[in-house]
Amino acid sequence: MFLTSLLVAFLALLLAAFVSFPGTILYHPFFSTRISDTLKLSHNLFARDLEEDILAYRIVVPLLSKWTATNAPWLLVIVFQWITLLLALAVSFLAIVRKMGKDGIRFAWPLTLSLGLSFFTFWSYYGTGYFDAVTQLTLALALLIPRSWPLALLALIGTLNDERFLIAAPFIVLWHARGAGIRDLVRSSWPRIVALLVAIGAVALIRQGLTHGWWGPGISLPKVYRLIWEDVILGVKPFGTYSRTTGWLVFFLNVFMSFRWLWLVVIAFVLTPIPGISRTFKILFTGALAAALLSVATVMDVARSVGFLFPAILLAAVLWIPKNPIRAAKQLWLILLLLIVTPVFCINGNLPAFWLPLPLEAARYSYFAATGKDVIRDVIAPNVWSDSFLLPLRNFRKR
Repeated sequence: MFLTSLLVAFLALLLAAFVSFPGTILYHPFFSTRISDTLKLSHNLFARDLEEDILAYRIVVPLLSKWTATNAPWLLVIVFQWITLLLALAVSFLAIVRKMGKDGIRFAWPLTLSLGLSFFTFWSYYGTGYFDAVTQLTLALALLIPRSWPLALLALIGTLNDERFLIAAPFIVLWHARGAGIRDLVRSSWPRIVALLVAIGAVALIRQGLTHGWWGPGISLPKVYRLIWEDVILGVKPFGTYSRTTGWLVFFLNVFMSFRWLWLVVIAFVLTPIPGISRTFKILFTGALAAALLSVATVMDVARSVGFLFPAILLAAVLWIPKNPIRAAKQLWLILLLLIVTPVFCINGNLPAFWLPLPLEAARYSYFAATGKDVIRDVIAPNVWSDSFLLPLRNFRKR
């Protein structure tokens, strides 16, 4: 079964590379600062001369890099981005099958391939230094492993690598929960809730130690935290946007683009009466999802961040499918087809980013090599800034 899961994961990445070839984010270079910051931290965990100061808290990959001697840029990318992403997809496949039984294999195929065509995948193979896949692997393992004590370790590693582990944590609890009423759900979930609280407490303690210099130099308040306070809390608009109206419309566009048509599975689960699934469970699911989505308004890369919520997508799927397995199988393959033909893009703050199908990316690059002109950057980009993308709404924006 593990070999099958690796095969499906590999096919998912091949399909993703063909449908949404990486390399076309607008107005930005290759993001080399991330990989250089990671290398600095791998040589000195207490380095503070970082381009992105928030990375001083994300110590998992630097530690693993030092312990495993994977301290070259290409090794970091291969091991902690591509191979780890492959494993995250493979473990997600296994988690679906374990949850649904052997019959779940026929549903795990389209679901895993569809995850490959979402922001579960896109950022990890775009540029260097984005180690989302490490946290995604810990989340997938938490779905696969029902015991509570491994969850504490996975949550510790996942959160220290990227804080966005926490927005998906409620769905790990709900994945393993049993019962219909709130008491039964809490009774079956309390060991995992305690495990998560222990891990969160440990992460908070470690971050406090790093901040206040218990080990090495302290960390000044990251600039991004001040911007979050100014933009989101005081400005009541998504991070990095210039207006409330356009900003929130772009935010919801990014939320959709993260999983695109896979959201149909969530909608079907919430709206379809399903024997054995109580209204209480759906309320908990919906509330946790709404809170998680709202929380990512505090970051610029919304679509990427929502990609960490893949446990919610998989949970909705495995609970909705048994209602009508034959119809669900057809609909899952139809969703995969829609993902293949739908363009991939997002808007980070006010900067649009595109992932083009491989033939179009090849044509774009060939034209650039021949003429020195980039069709995306020189022709399309000036017309799709987020403040002009939704014209005439920009005329009504509020500062």
